[in-house]
Amino acid sequence: MPAATAYKHVKKTCFYYWLFEPLPELFEDTTDTKPAFEVPIQFGKIQYRLSIFASGGRLQYARLEIPNLRREVIPERLLSMIQAVREHLLSVLRLGYDKDFRFFVRPIWTFVDSGKPHRTTLEIKVTAGQRTVSMDNLRKLLITSFPFREEMRLLLDGSDRGIPLQYQYLSLYKMLELEFKVRGNWKRQALDDFLKPYRKEFAKLGILRKPSSYLHGMRDKCAHIKIGRAKREVFGVTHLNRREVAQVEKVMPLLRRICIQVINRRGNGKFKLNDHPTTEGSIPIAL
Repeated sequence: MPAATAYKHVKKTCFYYWLFEPLPELFEDTTDTKPAFEVPIQFGKIQYRLSIFASGGRLQYARLEIPNLRREVIPERLLSMIQAVREHLLSVLRLGYDKDFRFFVRPIWTFVDSGKPHRTTLEIKVTAGQRTVSMDNLRKLLITSFPFREEMRLLLDGSDRGIPLQYQYLSLYKMLELEFKVRGNWKRQALDDFLKPYRKEFAKLGILRKPSSYLHGMRDKCAHIKIGRAKREVFGVTHLNRREVAQVEKVMPLLRRICIQVINRRGNGKFKLNDHPTTEGSIPIAL
């Protein structure tokens, strides 16, 4: 059999990692690395394996093994299982290890030939760039924005990766409610008119629905309300699965920009936040 043909039939295993904070300078996982313990996970007809690794009494990382893959792609049908494992592991570690325990914000994964030795390494460096700031702008913003401190807090909560994504989203959505909802009723036309300049940007993200309709739909999922009818009625989410994470994440940068404009609108010219990001990830101000 030709080598190229044979390669197509080599099964792959995905090693899916969650790193635990604080991060080491060098992360390395090899065939010879021994876990502190392992847990089998039955999902459908296939058994997966979750391994927890520790050193010197400190937990370091978790590895979920996803075997028998035909391609170097995580199947979509497994996304909800991966997210369920992540969230339950987080709950267990906060209850049984450290109430302030946190995963590193991003998981990592790699694919290896099934049954073959493996080595995964990652060098981690902390970098801090020098930032410039206008003290006069900061002083003016401190003074003029005080009446809008709750809106600014919501904006920052919506950018805080230390809190769950669904609550980041709800923080930003709340700003739309503050501006376009009166005594429990949406000012629908006013909201649609405000979002109209952003329709092309929504379309670039693959969102072809009316922007307000999409944002309301994501809110329902993030707020855990029930959707559907009768026997098909289900909760929107308890924890976002990876498909829903992708749906929310893709709109978050645009929604943050929209909310910056909401704050500027509510400020009525007393101050102005620019809606373009900086390399440092902060929100530049212009007064």
